[in-house]
Amino acid sequence: MKKLFVSIVIFFVSCGMCYGAEGGTLLPKPSDNPQVCFTQETAREMVTALQRCRIQSEEIIVIEEANQQLQVQVDALTQRNITVTDNFNTCVAASAKKDVLMKQKDAACDERVDKAKPSLWTMISSALGVFAIGLIIGLVI
Repeated sequence: MKKLFVSIVIFFVSCGMCYGAEGGTLLPKPSDNPQVCFTQETAREMVTALQRCRIQSEEIIVIEEANQQLQVQVDALTQRNITVTDNFNTCVAASAKKDVLMKQKDAACDERVDKAKPSLWTMISSALGVFAIGLIIGLVI
């Protein structure tokens, strides 16, 4: 029974009960809401936590804006990377075509040189002809 009485008293005190106008009994004020009490240390910690929460909310907004700006930069750099990669691939293809053209040019030059050179039989017949003319001149003299 004592526990019940103590519980009821604690309940009324914790809910912000006061003496009513009629008869001095404990009655709640109809306009008051239940009150919750804290120690100063707890209240200080709560205010600090609320201020920290407000500051962190502001920081989150700033970080989100910075994140959006960085995302724009990432998109721009990705596009630039694609452009540079395309340019590089174009240069590699041009270099490969240049190598093929250089080999064709070398082959054409070698063919021209081969055509411009006298053949072995032509050189032998020219040498024999010069030798025969020299022999005839030597016999005549």
